[in-house]
Amino acid sequence: MLELHDLQERLEDRIASDPAWVRSAHSYDEFPPTRDSGDVLHRTFSLGLIDTFATTFERQPRGRASPGSFVQTRIGVRFLAAIRADDKRGSYRDALEAEGELRRLVMAAARDDGLQLRYEGTSLRTMESESRLVELRFLVHHHVTLA
Repeated sequence: MLELHDLQERLEDRIASDPAWVRSAHSYDEFPPTRDSGDVLHRTFSLGLIDTFATTFERQPRGRASPGSFVQTRIGVRFLAAIRADDKRGSYRDALEAEGELRRLVMAAARDDGLQLRYEGTSLRTMESESRLVELRFLVHHHVTLA
């Protein structure tokens, strides 16, 4: 069983294990923070569990003997990459490189017990003041408890 709070913590810890990445104090829905918050940092990230849905339409038994329900959870990871005024094209390439690093960090967590993970794509690459905002999407297959 891999409950939602464990899933979020495991993936955030995996990304933060690389000292180049900074876990934002802001939630996924509040990210990126306003520019004057002091939390707009290069390679700051926030991870959100977008939605969770059952994978079958069968009856879901509950009780001690039940293995729970097999579900899929859609994950979003947003991060900021600084844009240098003197090298905007180079900054864009650096942001693409950071995206690849983040994708590899998250996918490395797939080797953990009870975690099946699939990269779904990068849904956003846009300018956010002096930063580039990037969002990657993943799909996680796991069991949750129903009892």
